[in-house]
Amino acid sequence: MVFGSWDEVDSYFWSYSRQKGFGIVRAAAGFSKVKNDLGDETYCKQKRNAKWTCDCYGRSSRKLKVDVLKEGLLQDEETVVKRKTKKCGCEVELYASVDKEGNLVVCRLHLEHKGHLVTSRKAKDVTIFRKHEFVSKNGHLVNRVCNAKKSRVKVSQMYNCFAREKNGMYEMSFTQKEMENAVAEKQRLELTEGVANGMIEYFNKMSLDNQFFFHLCRFGKDGALKDVFWVDARSRAAYEEFGDVVCFYSTYLTNKFQLPFALFVFMNHHIQSIRFGCVLISRETTETYKWVLRTWLHCMGRKAPVSIPTDQDPAIRKNVNITMSDTCHRWCIWHILQKFAKYVGKHEQYDSVKD
Repeated sequence: MVFGSWDEVDSYFWSYSRQKGFGIVRAAAGFSKVKNDLGDETYCKQKRNAKWTCDCYGRSSRKLKVDVLKEGLLQDEETVVKRKTKKCGCEVELYASVDKEGNLVVCRLHLEHKGHLVTSRKAKDVTIFRKHEFVSKNGHLVNRVCNAKKSRVKVSQMYNCFAREKNGMYEMSFTQKEMENAVAEKQRLELTEGVANGMIEYFNKMSLDNQFFFHLCRFGKDGALKDVFWVDARSRAAYEEFGDVVCFYSTYLTNKFQLPFALFVFMNHHIQSIRFGCVLISRETTETYKWVLRTWLHCMGRKAPVSIPTDQDPAIRKNVNITMSDTCHRWCIWHILQKFAKYVGKHEQYDSVKD
């Protein structure tokens, strides 16, 4: 088969996989250097081939995922959890390359699945298809939820309302989690250029009024605002006196744009809470926390605290150990007690152990 563009190949194979009931992945692509049309003897990259595979293609990674709750113990077979994966050695793939005329020709195609069964009914369980179908069919419901949230109505309440309209949960074609994800994504997109520019202009004005006010913003490849960090002069001065111990709270709250608000905070000599820095986070990932911790440490003159309590997030733990190697990393007692009932609740002497 011959196609005119990469999007045509992608769309055709995507439609085929949805009809058959399996997910696909754009696995790899090859590029070649070609001369620019500008006539300045410079080169640019041009895609020359690409491969699409079943999402069960290949073998699972041999890397092991350490159970954070058992960190510090001997990492033997009992304390190591294998990484979950759906890869089972399936050999389905489509390989296309560019010919002399610039068209895309399918050079290699294998459509026989191995290691798992495929039926058209399974398409509803593939994440990419469920998300596409949900957005296309329930866009009006997402708008209703977004408007309701402005009046402080929860997504769960709206979901139950939709269920009553459908005469029960069993009639619902989507889950509450899918609704929450769609609403969060729409609200993130509402963080328009005007809102971001207004916030940056405000921070610039604060910096002009006080040279010790610090702020830094991070933008994505598409130019959209991702993360915002700021520390005022009062917080920087307080850190010089009370910065031996700093708590990093990354589960405080979210605003209308669904951006988690994280805080560096502790207490002064009057047992009053004081802030050492604030940040709006786009994604709670290792890369984001690495940027946050390094930025905060740079703002505080590379002076690391003696101890830093945080929640039990592997992404935070990893970056604390990297950016503050001499700091004692502790787990917040509140988060430990929150998980106590979950892991010890079925113990026959739970009440006495809890005391």
